[in-house]
Amino acid sequence: MDRPRLYAEAARALAPGGTLAILTNDRRWADSPFLGAYEDLLEALSPGYTRAYRAFDYPAELAAAGARDTLSHAEPWIMHTDGTGFVGLARSTSMVKKAVAAHGEARVLDAVEALIARHRDARGGLAVPYVTTLIAARFG
Repeated sequence: MDRPRLYAEAARALAPGGTLAILTNDRRWADSPFLGAYEDLLEALSPGYTRAYRAFDYPAELAAAGARDTLSHAEPWIMHTDGTGFVGLARSTSMVKKAVAAHGEARVLDAVEALIARHRDARGGLAVPYVTTLIAARFG
């Protein structure tokens, strides 16, 4: 997404005092051995991928675009799955699709499933930590 273009369009289109809200949902890979290993896998197999691909300073960008009264709130949460749900989620992402295009579906999905098998809890479940963040700022 072209964030500077988005900010300029929000400044133009919003009524004075109008608010732009941005929601992000990010894996907390630093808090999870499973997600750390998953990110290692993606960095190895998905061309051009880096786990820091969403490391944007939204408040600074918004301030530079003329926004004011910026607020940010982060809410950590955990997705509990048996692993099958995570495979489905992974298959839907652009970074896994790039890895599949580069290395083949069997290699990539076998590697994801092997990671899941190594990190399941005693009941066969998998806890996947995320953080959802709301960033809001007023324009005009």
